[in-house]
Amino acid sequence: MGKIHYAQMLLHEFRAALEKMPLAWVPVGLLEWHGEHLPLGTDLIRAEHACAAAAAEIGGIVLPGLYTSCKGYGSYEGTVIFNHRTAVTIGLELAAQLQKIGFKAAFFLSAHGGQYQEAFLEELEKSYTGTMVVRTLPLSRAAKRGDHAGVSETSDMCLAAPELVDLSRLTYPDQHINRYDVPPETLCRGEERPWRWKEDWRDQAGSTIGRENLERVIEHCRRWVEELQLGKDSNR
Repeated sequence: MGKIHYAQMLLHEFRAALEKMPLAWVPVGLLEWHGEHLPLGTDLIRAEHACAAAAAEIGGIVLPGLYTSCKGYGSYEGTVIFNHRTAVTIGLELAAQLQKIGFKAAFFLSAHGGQYQEAFLEELEKSYTGTMVVRTLPLSRAAKRGDHAGVSETSDMCLAAPELVDLSRLTYPDQHINRYDVPPETLCRGEERPWRWKEDWRDQAGSTIGRENLERVIEHCRRWVEELQLGKDSNR
């Protein structure tokens, strides 16, 4: 298998990969607090892993991760958030550049979820008016399970980057959080309350669940590719 990462390709490799499958995979995440046991880049790492795995099976080229995402736990230590309009604008400009380069479709796979992120993804998909097809997907929707720093995300990380997971640092039931003083209107619902795990799930998390999540995401994207008839022999 040839290279799949845009940033690593020499031009002749890029030309060949683009001709074979003119599909851009765009990992979307957020630099955000994910407890003491997961890294701040958990969403980006999970999205990049999903995109790379899908590209390896289906084809296409994986872009560097996009971390300009909307409203997570912005008052929690380490979290970097962007407003809705900024995120949409950057997404639309990236899509326009990908179309210029020659891509026929771009799949934005977001490992960051929540209502604000989904609103950003929906507007990005609906607002793009170019000839390239833009599809957006929260990974939790395809995987049919999701949480924040819980068993599902931790399992994804156990598959994608197990060396970055340290469950010994997770405290149950209460998790202390260092917080920033931020405007109240930027807070997510319930963000001001203490963090408390509903159950001790540490023995449940693992790469098996992560693999199940990933396979569901890949299958979802495979159906998109078949629907769009993407590939070297396509007339699109």
